[in-house]
Order: sequence, then structure tokens, then C-alpha cells
Amino acid sequence: MRNTVVVLLVLAMTTSVARADDEQDKWRAAFAGSVMLTATGTTMLLWGRNRIDTAEHALCTGDYETDCGHPPPATAAEVDDFNDKGANGETIARVGLGITVAGLVLTGLTAYKGFGPSKHEEKSVAVTPSVGPHGAGAALTLRW
Repeated sequence: MRNTVVVLLVLAMTTSVARADDEQDKWRAAFAGSVMLTATGTTMLLWGRNRIDTAEHALCTGDYETDCGHPPPATAAEVDDFNDKGANGETIARVGLGITVAGLVLTGLTAYKGFGPSKHEEKSVAVTPSVGPHGAGAALTLRW
């Protein structure tokens, strides 16, 4: 997972962001931004899940219910504090998930527009005749 993120970030940063002369360069610059948006959302998602996991460990709940390794909090104030941290982590994770999904959709769109087939090629049909000493023929070229 980490290697994939690194490859996408390097690819995004190698696009020609500084000089967006034509439309395809502008889409490539937008691709760089959408990859960064996806990376930000993923970071928020992982950070929020980490906060939830930390709160569950402190409260001896969730995955730590059977083997906590320490006594649960003694006072209601400590329990409320850890519950608030877990709820905050859940909010961060949900926002991060939304940003990640939006970033992935934008990354796909901008990657297609920036690196996909060029719009400069027009649809055309060409028939090219050929004549040689031993025969004649034709070549058909279709672009769509």
C-alpha cells in the first residue's frame, strides 16, 4: 500500500504543473492535485482509525476486550475523555474516507484526460492506393 502511494505521488509530481500550455497539460496538473487530495484523505482515514484504536486500547474494549494488558480507566471522567477521543477519531476517519473516495474519482478522471488518448487526433478514414511492378492494392486506415 505504501509503495503504491509513493509511486502515485512521484508520478503526480513529475507532471508538468509549472507550464500548462495545452489542455492535456492542464489535466496533468489537475491529476497532481487529485493525487495529493487522495493522499490527504487516506492520511486522515488512517489517523482517525489510529485514534479509535488508541481509545479502545485505553478503555480495554474492541479488539482489546479479552487481552488489554492493563486495568481499564478507574474514573468516569477518564472513560468520557477516551470516548471523546474515539468519537473524534471516528469523525476524522469518516471525513477522510469521503475525501479519499472523491480524490480517487478525480484521480481516475484526470488521469484519463491527462494521460489518455489525445484529443488532437480526429476521426478519419484514409484509403491509400499502392501500385508495384507485380501488383496493385490499397491500404485502409481507420481512426476513431
